[in-house]
Amino acid sequence: MKKQWLVLLGFAVALCACNGSIQSGESVKKVGGDVVEQPKSVPHAGNKKLLFVYSISGAGLMGYFNDSSISVCPGCDPCTQNFETLYTIESMGKYSMGNDCLITHIGDRVDTVAYKRNGKVIPDWIMVDGNWLIPPQNCK
Repeated sequence: MKKQWLVLLGFAVALCACNGSIQSGESVKKVGGDVVEQPKSVPHAGNKKLLFVYSISGAGLMGYFNDSSISVCPGCDPCTQNFETLYTIESMGKYSMGNDCLITHIGDRVDTVAYKRNGKVIPDWIMVDGNWLIPPQNCK
């Protein structure tokens, strides 16, 4: 129960912190359980790899991986050690690719998380499509 509360709290913070870049209730259908389209990326020798990282304005990090899993690191600052921590945290859901957005599937909830608007990356995205927008720094 505590884990579910943290996940919901983290996602609620993300919804508020995105200034409208996350839209709920769009016409996205979840097809049969947790089956989602794989991200358009080639997994590297079967290893999990970060493709997208969002900084939840002072509240933590959300990592989106090449296996379509999502991990949240509550309270984590955007620094190298915390990006590595995302790999060790149990997945809270799955995502699929949309047009300049990620379609998240967390429990029975489906949301659209935009990473670009008018062709430009939305602030607070640290990594998009496997490319660092803000170079990783060591934690202080």
